[in-house]
Amino acid sequence: MMIQPKRRWIITLLLILFVVLLSGCGGDKDDADQPSAAQTPTPSLDAGANPLAEQWVIEVPDSRTIAYRPDGSLIAVGASDNIWFYSADLEPLRVLKGHSDVVRGLAWSPDGSQLASASLDFTTRVWDSDGKSLATLKGHTDWVQSVVWSPDGSKLATASTDKTARIWDAASFEQIGVLEHAASLTSVIWSPDGAVIATASSDGSLYLWDAASLEQTGVLSHKDSVIAAAWSPDGTKIASGSWDNTVKIWDAASADELLTLSDSPVRLIAVAWSPDSRLVAAGARDGAVHVWDATSGDSVIVFQMGDEVRAVAWSPDGTILIASAINNLVRVWDVAALP
Repeated sequence: MMIQPKRRWIITLLLILFVVLLSGCGGDKDDADQPSAAQTPTPSLDAGANPLAEQWVIEVPDSRTIAYRPDGSLIAVGASDNIWFYSADLEPLRVLKGHSDVVRGLAWSPDGSQLASASLDFTTRVWDSDGKSLATLKGHTDWVQSVVWSPDGSKLATASTDKTARIWDAASFEQIGVLEHAASLTSVIWSPDGAVIATASSDGSLYLWDAASLEQTGVLSHKDSVIAAAWSPDGTKIASGSWDNTVKIWDAASADELLTLSDSPVRLIAVAWSPDSRLVAAGARDGAVHVWDATSGDSVIVFQMGDEVRAVAWSPDGTILIASAINNLVRVWDVAALP
């Protein structure tokens, strides 16, 4: 039977449509729960501000917190209820499983042999550098938001929305002290000399405590919740980020306010010092990562994450700045050439 030209054209078109539909029905392996490293660097989203700052991107679903190992050899990223280990060149190495809710805080021991993780499952876990779980610290009755090691590695401090910070012996993993507050806690930091603990609160306060006696020695204040705090590595200053849209720089000895950094029109929810204590980085809800000169208060550069920033961290040598956002992206900038 001879097929008419018009009919032949219709059959050909149907065959083409069939092939197109068939090619679209094949499913790739679902890697939604697997982080992936970019093979090549991509230009910074804010390259015009500083063309020397190159950018890399990795995808880590629901990443909330980032911590560099002190020697710079590993990067730990808290993602949902897991912790991912990356090499310094951003190759995924292993995943640590054990928490049953979101990991909100990470901290390496000073010697880099152990990692502590704070979780919304009310616990803090301690792992060795190979990812083996060593202990689970239980005692908080609500979300654990933050964890920090004492500078000598002998103790840990954790902060919780149960309105307490708890102090733990790092050898026995037993609780040895409690700092009580009137409101939920969001962050805990330890001074580099080990003498003072600071706790950030949703009531707009940053409380200072004598680390030996656990007596309150001072208070620093914002107009709204203090969400993040960081001690400068040289021990002379404290940076605090708040929902009042500012980062404040404080003299750690006198508790005097030195600077108010308010370039951001929105809440600032993550802060980190450069290792030389010269620069402070802060992440904002509008996706901006601000970098300021901590002495003059001048803006050095602003990077864009594309969505709400959850964490910022510097590499131990100060050449890399890394940040995570609510859009599941972790962006990495080469900042060695920053002024």
